[in-house]
Amino acid sequence: MVHFLAAVGKTSHADDVIDAAVAWGAGLAANMRLPEPALTPAHPRLPLSLRLLLDRLDCPSRMVQERAASSVAALLAADETREETSTALLDWHAAEALEARSCMLLLVLLLARSAHGISDETCMAIVRPDDLIPSLGLNVLLREFGAEGQLYAELLEYRKRHSGQPTAGFSRIADFNEIVDAHLAPIFRQWAKEWDDEGMPFSLQWEWEAAALAEQVGLALAAKDIYHFRGSFKIPTLPISDRVSCLLRSAYLRALHWCIDEHGLGVDRAEFQTFRIAPMADPMLWAVRPSVRPAWWPAYPGKSGGKERLGEVVGKTVSEYLEGADPIGEEVLLFAAGPVGADPRVSVQLIIQAFLQSAQGALRPTVEELVGMPRVICRPIPSRLTVPGSYITFTEYSRQLGDWLVAPLVWTLQPETQDWLMPGRQSRGLHVPAAWLFAGSPSINTAVDRVTLTLGDESIGHYRFWHDELCERSFPGAGSRVGGELFVRRQWLAPHISSGAALCWSVTLIFAERGEYEHSFDHPPSIARWLVGGSRIVWPKPWRPP
Repeated sequence: MVHFLAAVGKTSHADDVIDAAVAWGAGLAANMRLPEPALTPAHPRLPLSLRLLLDRLDCPSRMVQERAASSVAALLAADETREETSTALLDWHAAEALEARSCMLLLVLLLARSAHGISDETCMAIVRPDDLIPSLGLNVLLREFGAEGQLYAELLEYRKRHSGQPTAGFSRIADFNEIVDAHLAPIFRQWAKEWDDEGMPFSLQWEWEAAALAEQVGLALAAKDIYHFRGSFKIPTLPISDRVSCLLRSAYLRALHWCIDEHGLGVDRAEFQTFRIAPMADPMLWAVRPSVRPAWWPAYPGKSGGKERLGEVVGKTVSEYLEGADPIGEEVLLFAAGPVGADPRVSVQLIIQAFLQSAQGALRPTVEELVGMPRVICRPIPSRLTVPGSYITFTEYSRQLGDWLVAPLVWTLQPETQDWLMPGRQSRGLHVPAAWLFAGSPSINTAVDRVTLTLGDESIGHYRFWHDELCERSFPGAGSRVGGELFVRRQWLAPHISSGAALCWSVTLIFAERGEYEHSFDHPPSIARWLVGGSRIVWPKPWRPP
């Protein structure tokens, strides 16, 4: 790299490059497993490229892990590469006996099934019960593989998979909380505190299990003044998953086992949290490939003209698209959100949300009131690892604003599984049509490049992700680089519109720029809001949602 700087005449940056290399070596790289001492052995058992691909599953970068796992899943799906890839995957798994590592192995197999259609029997033929480290997380994942997986789950008892109560002379790990903060998302300590508040010494047990695993695998647990999950308007965040992260998640699972075994913690409650800890992604949602940015999406006009020019260009583009849509077209846009432009120093996010309204008097709400409506949150029903299935909300899904009755047409789904490997997609979220639009229970399914919504055998609509460019490091408040679009078939809106409801869209443009708006970058302000559509007509019998 220094030679490259000399070649391009930028030797003044050499010190910065060397400092960055030292920080990498002392930080994340210090916890990476090294490949075999000889990269080119005389008689390699497996192709070098395959072994290097599996080594990438240990890279601290979640993006690298996600891409490596996707490649491994594709190789497992092909008959000609399955045997060698299976051997390489099992070799990778055997390098460290950690619960979270076994969960990752099964997650790759689930991805191969979801993305490439290989059978449960083929997946289960790759591993044997003796290969796996039992845990509640493993149990949850095994049950996704049908009857064979259920048999494995029954054979692998996990309740006693813990280190017992901490001994009286237990020497606490110095700065354990700081170590957790450096290698896991902040929510982990919050979860641990919730168990502590219920009278279970969970945090102490977690630390005890971490100490036992660190000694077992020969990994030092030491705090460093580097917190990848924390960021500011000057320092970007970097969600990582390195060897210490894997060890800490394994220790967390073992602490849950201890609480089940010694404190009577209900398996269903522990399992609910396991969905968020053991699988690194929902394998069904992971298999959905991103689409391309929609052709109508507004372009970033550049800095010339400032925020006023930006608002003018975006507002014109969105209004022309929504108002110019075919009034008898088969699909209606319910939701769209995503970045405008790709300048890392500028955060521009556009959010469009549809709702139905009926006027019941002359007092019209302000655009700010409409845009500021709380999101309607829904959850999978029943609770499950993957998104396919039905959903339900327990929150208010319509409200009175002024003389308008307003019912959002978009609900935000909160899946049980965290997509740790795809933080951009996780932060954008999964959006579904309001369930009250339909006479029965709508169902979520997945296809190659979209999430589909159905009612029985009939199509309701679809949701798709898209992105132009993903960056691992991001500044707080910069917004997700992932975009999303939700469409519903017009036939499901028609009965409500014919009953007096009017279709509207609220449009919000959020903007912040590093530099002039440095301190607002954490919480970018909205610079423009619009209302498209709506009606002030007061019908004798105003429409109401079911």
